[in-house]
Amino acid sequence: MASGAPADDRRSVRARRLIALSCACGVAFRLGEGWHWLNAPNAEADNVARALAAGRGFADAFFIGGGPTAHLMPPTPLLAAGIYALFGSGTTGETVLLLLGVATVIACFLLAARVAWLLGTSRGAAAGGLAFLLLAPIHDFTEAVRWRCWDGGVATLLLLAMLVLLLEAERGRRAHGFELARAAVPALALLVNPITGVAASVIALAFIWRDRARVAMLRPILLLAAATAILFAPWVARNARALDHPVLTRDNLGLELAMAYYPAAVAPTDPLGGMQQRQAAIHPLLSAPARARLRALGGELAYSRALQAETLRWMSGHPVAVARIWMRHLSEMLFPRPWMFRAEHEKHFAVARAVAAALVTALALIELAIMAGGRDPLALYPLIAIGSVTLLTSAFQPVMRYCWILYPLLAMLAARAVWRGVEGLARRRDQAARRAGSAISV
Repeated sequence: MASGAPADDRRSVRARRLIALSCACGVAFRLGEGWHWLNAPNAEADNVARALAAGRGFADAFFIGGGPTAHLMPPTPLLAAGIYALFGSGTTGETVLLLLGVATVIACFLLAARVAWLLGTSRGAAAGGLAFLLLAPIHDFTEAVRWRCWDGGVATLLLLAMLVLLLEAERGRRAHGFELARAAVPALALLVNPITGVAASVIALAFIWRDRARVAMLRPILLLAAATAILFAPWVARNARALDHPVLTRDNLGLELAMAYYPAAVAPTDPLGGMQQRQAAIHPLLSAPARARLRALGGELAYSRALQAETLRWMSGHPVAVARIWMRHLSEMLFPRPWMFRAEHEKHFAVARAVAAALVTALALIELAIMAGGRDPLALYPLIAIGSVTLLTSAFQPVMRYCWILYPLLAMLAARAVWRGVEGLARRRDQAARRAGSAISV
């Protein structure tokens, strides 16, 4: 034991140095990328934040004068609006948002590494996975630009925090205020991003079920429901007042369905071109006719509901086509295509990015299958997280902002799979060497 301790210490020091160097390089790269795109528009999220900072309220998601909106959930636009109010909406304000966005990305990567370690991943594999996340520029535009205002970065942070909280508890380490945190984190995740919030809530319910012998199920479920109700009450009340309807989450379901389900989406030969044509036809951010129709119908909610009615009529008459579109979305969510990277200003090396992302997903799914096949009870939590987000998001047209939510966790599972493979090869090599040595001695 004593002779192995110095070697273990040296490996630990090397791992810490690798992580520190990777963090420094990763932060520098993303800050440089973000500075290059500092004035890039952030679409609806940026529009709402600027409207709030200018005193127009939670409004104008698509254009100035568009009126009250519930196109986005409130936390991240409110945060960005606060930055704009304090520092202005010019270079200083955007720089502060860039720093916060990059800090969110790095925090997500560190939490993903913690999740991996709590799942039983070796320190070497966790360090390697973290280095990959920090240094591989697969999603550089999303990480450097989108998380300044959009909700995906904070949503991913909360989902990973929920995994850490519950995996620590599974190992017998329950933090002070654990029950409150177990209810508050998924409730806050729901308020930030409903899809990741559902995933965090299902994870919490799975833990409550597994923990039922220790704690009765009713109390933590009621606490989760109460936390959700408390956080959502102001938002629903605001929507009832501003939109004349108590919208629970967002008012854009019809728009999202219409962007995903239409005849040309069944078997597109040019998915990027088809999406851009669809946006030019019905998306008020990019379409003058859509903006005119939105005004004529009386606002954003009425426009979304009109699109929803039209889309649902088409979907009800074409169930096979709907299934084909949904299956394509499922595949794109897990294995993003090159055109999806091109759509997100990640045009350089789009094919290489897509291949790397596909390899990460494939290795992660293999590792999850191995964990589940080995009856590892902790595999339940990443399975729920990945499965919930993938299935719910696939109901709509995936974009890179959606795919990234799973990326840190998938990358850490992929690193674990690679490490498992390397260790297996090393064992076989050692076994072969021992057999060869035995044969020689005989």
